[in-house]
Amino acid sequence: MRIYYIRHAQSFNNALQLETNSRTGRLADPELTTIGRQQAEVLATYLYDHRDELHVDVLYCSLMQRAVQTALPVARNLGIIPYGLYDSHESGGIYLDDEQTNQPVGMPGIPPEELHAKYPELVMPDDLNEDGWWSRPFETVEQRIRRAHRLADNLRVKHGNHNHVIALISHQGFFNHFFFALLGQVRQPYFWFTLNNVSISCLDVTGESVNAVFINRLDHLRRELWTW
Repeated sequence: MRIYYIRHAQSFNNALQLETNSRTGRLADPELTTIGRQQAEVLATYLYDHRDELHVDVLYCSLMQRAVQTALPVARNLGIIPYGLYDSHESGGIYLDDEQTNQPVGMPGIPPEELHAKYPELVMPDDLNEDGWWSRPFETVEQRIRRAHRLADNLRVKHGNHNHVIALISHQGFFNHFFFALLGQVRQPYFWFTLNNVSISCLDVTGESVNAVFINRLDHLRRELWTW
């Protein structure tokens, strides 16, 4: 199978970090900025214009709004269904930092009913918590690693024998766990992939073999739309 791992477009939190170099004022589940929406449309147009070269069979995205809002233009342009994939969310989950302790505290996330009303095109997983799809404490590093390995295994089982081409719209932090999970390893603390917003990384997976064809490609973006 081939996986096009695409980082979501610029979110409010991404722009806040660039502007203030601070986490103060961040949102638990931010939406895309104006630039982010432009990036998502450019990505969607590029994938459509190059649909023969970059053919996509299945489109997945995390349930975080920035990933969903990036996936929807792609789904519309390619005429395919966007599937929400619980295990592809960003490291940590839905959380905010406590003002007193500065420690991350898990937040509920958007309830499935509200998520469906806001994004009716998105096919959501079953059995989401009706009070909020996250509704858990802040995710530990150990939990991220287990989730990354679980997702890698599940994708292999579901798509590995069919040579499917998957577009997975997810997050920078999680990529660093997911990539090593595909290799059957755990990321070392000193190793980190930096991914730009709406960058495309291509991973070919055959059995236990993984070939990183390219990582963080930005050919489709004008230089003024490059963000982190």
